[in-house]
Amino acid sequence: MKNFVLIMLASISIASAQYFEGLVTNTAYVGLALAIGNGSSGVNPGPTICLEPIRNVSPYFGIGGHIDYSWLSAKKPTNITEEFSMGMHVIDVSLVPKARYPFSKEASGCFELDPGVYLPYFYYILGTSSQTSVKPFFGLTSGLSFRYQSFAFVLKLKTIFAEIFQKGYNTIFSKENTLNWMTFSVGITL
Repeated sequence: MKNFVLIMLASISIASAQYFEGLVTNTAYVGLALAIGNGSSGVNPGPTICLEPIRNVSPYFGIGGHIDYSWLSAKKPTNITEEFSMGMHVIDVSLVPKARYPFSKEASGCFELDPGVYLPYFYYILGTSSQTSVKPFFGLTSGLSFRYQSFAFVLKLKTIFAEIFQKGYNTIFSKENTLNWMTFSVGITL
């Protein structure tokens, strides 16, 4: 009986490995970050990059994580004549549960809702004065992606839930206690 169980487990493992060909997918993304919501018209588009390993536990579900970097900078107001620079570098480390729908062996669509820790580095320079701030916050990423062979096309909405900016700086990005931006990325499975 023990040998039978071992043979069955080995057979299931081999069949599963053949069925889930790329059991772990490591994907690297590059793209564009765009602020959305109140005050977003005063924010320049910026770069975003992401590394995302996912373990496929079934044809319809995978779990993993991502580390993501986005940079958003403010446009210089027309009424300021001094040197001006303001923006935010954000590192996001999140758990990634991913629902998958395989259209075929080569193409699939995915939806994800990723809770994580966001670490924004905020900077503000006006003339000779400057201010910086780094503080971790809870954030949430929701995303849709389409994969074809080893290429991925991704749209993600990222939200930090906190009052990040003090004094009048919060009007640059948002009047609420959230900061929102979207990323449009293309990726390749490594």
